[in-house]
Amino acid sequence: MVTQINVLDEYFPLEADTFRGYDCLVMPMDKNEPRKVASQATVILGTILTVLTIVGLAVGCTVWVNARFSEVEKRLGKSEDAIKALGSEQSDKTNTLIKELLAQANSTIRTGKPELTERAVQAASVFIDSQKDQKVQSPPSFFRDTAISLLAVRQTSPNFAVSDNISQALVKLAEYRSASNSSAKESAFDVVRSGPEIIKIKPPYSLNPGFLVIRGLLKNGTQTLDGIRWRNTSFENMHIIYLGGDMELSNVKFINCTFEIRTNSPKTDQFLLYAALNGDLKSVG
Repeated sequence: MVTQINVLDEYFPLEADTFRGYDCLVMPMDKNEPRKVASQATVILGTILTVLTIVGLAVGCTVWVNARFSEVEKRLGKSEDAIKALGSEQSDKTNTLIKELLAQANSTIRTGKPELTERAVQAASVFIDSQKDQKVQSPPSFFRDTAISLLAVRQTSPNFAVSDNISQALVKLAEYRSASNSSAKESAFDVVRSGPEIIKIKPPYSLNPGFLVIRGLLKNGTQTLDGIRWRNTSFENMHIIYLGGDMELSNVKFINCTFEIRTNSPKTDQFLLYAALNGDLKSVG
């Protein structure tokens, strides 16, 4: 009798009595069983190798992806720096374009074509407003030179439409300068008020005797300036109305304010110039 006892396809002639007395059971095995077991082992080994391959690929992909992300981050960083530099360069070009448009507006007056002057001033006004919306920080010289150029066009041109566009451009310039100013510290003021029409006085708006506001901070509301002496005062997030009457501004700051004017007059020009120059004029009034 031949009994198979291993799975390595090796056969040993053993008598059944050889295992008599042992507490075990020896079962005859099918001749093809060793091959089945070996085949299963091969499948398991193949599966393990496949899993290891997948894991290796996953790790390799992770390393590759991380490397790619690192490279992309570096490129993005360089792109952002380039965009900032381009933005600064573009801002300078826009300011130069505003200057050229106003020079063109002044030169077209002599040609007797006020419609060209009007269009040039309107275009300059649009670019000024764009600079404000983009929070571009322009030097004080830009505001001074632009204001002087606008007033020069007004003095040269008698055309009403051109004059009205000059006033609107001056308003945009004053709002641009106001948007560039930093918030005020409330502790620096004796009086802080906020709300709708904060200080109301009845017409006629006269400075004799007039109303005096000193070291005040007015925020988040609307204020008419006429008939009041404003000294060492700041307006923040305010809608400022000027009717063209008597008033006085001395060491006054406008922070993120909008402006509304009701007349075109030398007093209005003086007020808008004061706002555009951020109070660099000694006083108005």
